[in-house]
Amino acid sequence: RGWAGHVQVRTPRERLSVLSGDAELAGHGRVERGQGFAEACDVAQDAEDATTALARALQSRPTFTKARTAARLGFETPQDKDRLMSETKDIAYKYWKILMLTAFCSASLSFAIDQFSEIAGTYREHFTTFVNLEGLAGITVLNVIIVVVVRMVVRTTMECEGSGFPEMKAMLFGHMLDSYLSLRVLAIKAFGLASLLAAGLPIGKEGPNCHMAACIARNLDRDFVGKRSKSVAGQAQINKLFMAAVSVGVGASWSAPIGGVIFAMELMLPQVQDFTSYWGCFLAGIFGSFVFEVYRTWFSGASNLVPLMSTNVLPGEGSVTSVPILRMMLDVVLGIICGYAGGHWVKMHSKCAKMFKDFRLAAAAKPSSPGGMREPLLGEAPSGVMAKASKFFGNVYNFQWRDLLICATVTVINTLWAAQLPLLNGKPQPMLLSNLFDKNLVIDSEQWVGPVGLLGTFTVCAVMKWFTTMMSLALSMPTGVVAPTMIIGGLIGRMFGSLLPDVLVDFILANPDGSPITDEVRGAYMARFAIIGASAFCAAVTRAFAMAITVFEVLSLP
Repeated sequence: RGWAGHVQVRTPRERLSVLSGDAELAGHGRVERGQGFAEACDVAQDAEDATTALARALQSRPTFTKARTAARLGFETPQDKDRLMSETKDIAYKYWKILMLTAFCSASLSFAIDQFSEIAGTYREHFTTFVNLEGLAGITVLNVIIVVVVRMVVRTTMECEGSGFPEMKAMLFGHMLDSYLSLRVLAIKAFGLASLLAAGLPIGKEGPNCHMAACIARNLDRDFVGKRSKSVAGQAQINKLFMAAVSVGVGASWSAPIGGVIFAMELMLPQVQDFTSYWGCFLAGIFGSFVFEVYRTWFSGASNLVPLMSTNVLPGEGSVTSVPILRMMLDVVLGIICGYAGGHWVKMHSKCAKMFKDFRLAAAAKPSSPGGMREPLLGEAPSGVMAKASKFFGNVYNFQWRDLLICATVTVINTLWAAQLPLLNGKPQPMLLSNLFDKNLVIDSEQWVGPVGLLGTFTVCAVMKWFTTMMSLALSMPTGVVAPTMIIGGLIGRMFGSLLPDVLVDFILANPDGSPITDEVRGAYMARFAIIGASAFCAAVTRAFAMAITVFEVLSLP
């Protein structure tokens, strides 16, 4: 036992090398290095005997043995062992405490943002129509002011831009970005997200919710995260904490803990986590979803839990058929269409974002400079001709009017285009999804169908959401992609169902007993196409199968 017991030797040459290096120690200082090696070789001809001789020599030096074993084992007395176990339990307690508090605070913040955007959306819906032109002009100006103010606030903290998923993935893979987890980022991102949803822009809140959950976890106990990030084992525990924050962010957004856990697992691929990580994600997601549902039920005055989005399609309604293979083939065709459309939407969004960026950073042409000169960054002193101008005009030049012009233009297009479509009419996104999943939507079509007919109305709404979502997500704002892409997919599913001939629909829904097919059964069948389209298109855009699971988890529709 002792130092010799911890030496990992494999070959006789390595054993002799170890013995040669510590010959002075084996001889207790009475022999030189070379002499110690020679004496050891005389005592033992092979490596095994040499190692045994060295171990016996080291047994006479308890101080050296004690120092080696204490450094390797971490404790040498029962008191040290108890201290180490106590510290381990304290770290585990802090981890679970931060995790549960993160779930509670994240769910509370998500509900507050939802309530604010829902109240503002209900108010906005009454004015987003061409029936009241004065109200439409007023709500358009108000939306533009809100978006411009949000953009100017977000400019001060660039970490708030985007969804936050790329930064979260970088941190989950071990690269800490402390500047993205500050309280300032949390406050500005929450303010910007709530304001943009109130202004009616088609953006989601799932990505920002995950980012804000990580900010909450980081600031609940800064010392815990700061100390643990300095070691490999501590960094692994921080990764578990942030992975659970992702699960909480998605679960609290939709009250879907299973979808949140699966999404967190997909985000970490190709890495595979341990059992503790999955339990942390699952428990935190369940607790956050439960808190969110309790808030919704309490403030709505309902006696049962109220989901974020719902459908009135009954279990089995519109799904009973005598030709299940044909029915499944139609669902597969719709999935292929949504997947192909999702890939093209991603490419178009990338080009749109690049176009916006090129225009925002376009150079102001100068006759004396072929390449022109760039617009100064925010807070950067102007140079050249503008440096000689007055301070007022210098500030105007540095106002980045191109950036604000893009934000205002996208807001105006979104507001006026939605006002022409009664099906949209500035409704909040959860309400619009519930309408698309409603089996009576086609029955009550007289209230929202335009002069282009049922299929034409769905097509115009899908085109409008396609482009306005693409432009809104290209802005440098706190934005998410899940909810708006679900709406696009739901509209594509409705279009697909409207294209099917009535003869084919009757053949699929024909009852074996010969009873007539009711309008409610037809409506339920079309609503199921909207649900499938929303799941497929969102999963195609996000490349996460968890989004499809989330839809069916929220709706609970077999």
